[in-house]
Amino acid sequence: MAAGRSDRRSLASARLLRAAAGVALVLVAGISSAAGTQDNQTRAELKKFQGTWVLADGKIDGQKIKREDLQRSEMIWRNNEVILQTPHQSGKIIRGKVRRISTGAEPKEMDWVRDTPPHQDLVVVAIYQFVSPDRYKICFHPAGKTKPAQFGSEKGSGHIFHLWKRVKK
Repeated sequence: MAAGRSDRRSLASARLLRAAAGVALVLVAGISSAAGTQDNQTRAELKKFQGTWVLADGKIDGQKIKREDLQRSEMIWRNNEVILQTPHQSGKIIRGKVRRISTGAEPKEMDWVRDTPPHQDLVVVAIYQFVSPDRYKICFHPAGKTKPAQFGSEKGSGHIFHLWKRVKK
């Protein structure tokens, strides 16, 4: 008789474990699906940036970027990697990687990390918005000190505002 109770308890425990495993599987699948959706949104958003861009306009700490610096500025996007030539920021080529894109925020946000000086390994939070499929604006603090609340660059803010235009093939 004692063996019968023990078998019933074992059977009940097994059923409870199977039910718990089923719930856990549903939760993991839901989380995985949500992460997959986020990854798909991120990939779709990154796809919009791919290619070569030239700087159409901009300001740095409230000052308009000089015409000759605009003309010499270029950005190349490959997946989540960026190669940037902006004489008003650095005399050297800047390389970086996008770590996060938030498409749910308004304006949209992007975190990226520079792989090269100045401000190497620093996380920079930027806001951005596509004005058209071939133009986007972005605003950030190059030293990652503050996330801009709006587009533009007021004197003393340290913010950089860029308007990029896609190079047509």
